[in-house]
This record gives sequence, structure tokens and C-alpha cells, in this order.
Amino acid sequence: MEIILYTLPSCPICHMIKTKLKNRNIDFQEKDFAEIAVQINSVQAPALQVVDEQGNTIIYNSPSQMVGWINQYGE
Repeated sequence: MEIILYTLPSCPICHMIKTKLKNRNIDFQEKDFAEIAVQINSVQAPALQVVDEQGNTIIYNSPSQMVGWINQYGE
């Protein structure tokens, strides 16, 4: 599984999501939000991209979706 968190340096929600991922020992890459903003038609960071073992890609772009996914990870 590949997990990428797209963030902005001054984003408090980005910091919160990074902390939650680290607290759950979920490995992730961090990239600049500008790399995905146009693709998901959003100006609000963060975005969490999850690519599962079958190659399916899911992009979460609301904090509640991200926290929900993090809380269910590994269950």
C-alpha cells in the first residue's frame, strides 16, 4: 500500500493529519499540495492519496474522511 499526504507548510489541519498518521505508525510520503490541487479541483489542503495492493487509488480531501480512514487502518 502506498500512502501520500499532500500538505502545505502553514496548514494546521495538515499538521494534525500528519500527527495522527505517525501516532498510528502508518508510513506515508509527504508531498507539496500543489502537485494534486488541480487534479482534485481543490484549493484546500490537505489531501490523502491511498493506493491499495490492487492498484486502486482513493483520494480523501476532507479532514473527516482522512481521520475516518486513519482510524480504520489496519482493522
